[in-house]
Amino acid sequence: GSSLDGLLACVSSNSNNYVHFQEMIDDGLPVVFFDRVASTIQTSKVMQDDYNGAFAAVEHLIECGYKRIAHITGPKELFFTENRLKGYLKALEKHGLPVKGDMVVHSGFSQKDGENDVALLFEEQKETPDALFAVNDRKGIGAILALKKRNIAIGKKVGVIGFTNDPISEIITPTMSTVAEPAYEIGKIACDLLLKHIRKSNFTAEQVTLSGELIIRESTCRVK
Repeated sequence: GSSLDGLLACVSSNSNNYVHFQEMIDDGLPVVFFDRVASTIQTSKVMQDDYNGAFAAVEHLIECGYKRIAHITGPKELFFTENRLKGYLKALEKHGLPVKGDMVVHSGFSQKDGENDVALLFEEQKETPDALFAVNDRKGIGAILALKKRNIAIGKKVGVIGFTNDPISEIITPTMSTVAEPAYEIGKIACDLLLKHIRKSNFTAEQVTLSGELIIRESTCRVK
């Protein structure tokens, strides 16, 4: 027998191979996914609302008066990047803004990727964006640094919003607007669910989605 009572799993952002998790579940081991979840596996999951978080971020940009909003995101096919992309597209659609394929840039998740994405958007396009929604704060920070290098006023000329509420988003100048991930609550609920699974072998799998919170800072402020 296994010495494991149960497993809390957060899958890496670049993995789509969950066979080993399925095998454990088939063997009767309680598994609860949190934060980064495997969409193909039937078990309890605790996630944040990537779709509505992204929608809120982009709607905030639109309400601030930005009109040409680019989305710098991660690799295609990942569950949470797809959901953030859908939220971005839905906000544009709701407010009657055109969706332009060259305004969505897929690359990695790092600060350097954010810088490279800005280079792409601001050097090779006839029409440059007036705002950027970054899939995470690291890319958002990279974007801010790259815009500053080009002497583009952040907020005033080009708005930037991230996603995570990484501590660095408050330290950068200007401070960066973002969507806070409810990390603590996600962890707590995932633990509670796992304990229920361990206590009760026929516990029905539950999916819990927690909404993030829009945090407005200087990087989306148009008046200085």
